[in-house]
Amino acid sequence: MYKWIVIFATLIPVLGNTQTYSRIKQTHEIFNNLVQAYANGKGAPDLKIIPLKGEQVIAEYSSTPQGLPLIKIDQKLINICFSLDKDSLNALAFILAHELSHYYKDDNWCMDYAGLKFKTNPSFAKAIKDGEKFNKGKEIIADKEGIIYSSIGGYSSFSVFNRLLDSVYSKYKLQYNLPGYPPKNERKLISNTASIEAEKWLSIFNSSLKFINEKKYEIAIENLTYLSQKFPSREVYNNLGIAKTRKALLLKPKSYEEVNSPEKFLYPLEIENKTRLSREDVRGENENTYEDMTKLLKGAEKAFQEAIRIDPQFTKGYINLACVYDLLDKPASAIGEIFKLPKEQLNNPEARKILAIAYYHNNQINLSTEIWDQLNIN
Repeated sequence: MYKWIVIFATLIPVLGNTQTYSRIKQTHEIFNNLVQAYANGKGAPDLKIIPLKGEQVIAEYSSTPQGLPLIKIDQKLINICFSLDKDSLNALAFILAHELSHYYKDDNWCMDYAGLKFKTNPSFAKAIKDGEKFNKGKEIIADKEGIIYSSIGGYSSFSVFNRLLDSVYSKYKLQYNLPGYPPKNERKLISNTASIEAEKWLSIFNSSLKFINEKKYEIAIENLTYLSQKFPSREVYNNLGIAKTRKALLLKPKSYEEVNSPEKFLYPLEIENKTRLSREDVRGENENTYEDMTKLLKGAEKAFQEAIRIDPQFTKGYINLACVYDLLDKPASAIGEIFKLPKEQLNNPEARKILAIAYYHNNQINLSTEIWDQLNIN
């Protein structure tokens, strides 16, 4: 279930140049960071850097002769990105994120980022031109996701696109109207629209974190549900599950154990902003409490399952899902979820906390006591 991400570096003769070696190394580091940002269970494609005066390509998602997914990027394009000074890494991140979007969206047609193939391969240009409207839509999506995922990866690509596009067209001597692409200025407008929408999504995501921490769960759920339809990422589904679970906890009457040993029975729910949520002490009661609580927990269960489907290596997702299973009175399922984690993650303190709670509710008292003692929780 857990896949190691392996990026195969292409070592080329020009690596004798220290600056070139440093740039190639940074390119692979950015690529790895973006793969982690996409957090997609299908794993990573290989990355191949084309040496100067090598294959005629700028940047594209294609495949190896064996049919394995491959992203290619020209060394010249890397140099162009590094000519943009403080925005060099942001530009490179955008290009790589753009191509990764094609890969993760299964756009299994060979498309060159800025159109060099249209200069050298007329039959390819005609084939793409025939499906221009369809392909343009794919490019718009790749631009949007390239912007937002590069942001998740820690890069700021919002402002660099126009300068990058001008440099690419100039350095590669590309015509203004490339077959199969919108005109260059229209591409800038498309990118600007994509940037505005991506910024909107990021704003909604960040505000949802604030609402969760302020215990305004209903509005957080509304925002994250909207985002799950527009931008279905691991982070969105995880935090949607958190919001629903925390709201459900407000409806759950405190058990005898929770009253007398609150630290032992504090569910280790983990939000995807690296911040632990505070414990809730206010519980609600009405005639529909149980039904409402169960409905919320079932919704949280689906959200966490989707986060794990997107990224099977998402440790937080398994821990959060185990919490929900225990709250749904399925401690055996909670235990099973934790044991899906790799061996080295079984010592994760949060994983052990929910494991102790689930053991207790599964009448395996000795095992739960042993864990609490090890964690020094009274």
